[in-house]
Amino acid sequence: MRKIEHYSFGIWGALYHILITLNQGVHHKIKQKKHSINLYLVMIHFRNIKLHAIYFKNV
Repeated sequence: MRKIEHYSFGIWGALYHILITLNQGVHHKIKQKKHSINLYLVMIHFRNIKLHAIYFKNV
């Protein structure tokens, strides 16, 4: 999936983008492995139930 799709949620997308920016250090480390990035995104979705629900609805 493309990162752009994760940012297409409007307000939630903006908040999600801020989380990625604040956690840029951690995101940079796992950026080396695509599978790790997917796992990291899933972890964020589980932390935010609303965004998590929206994510699966759009999938």
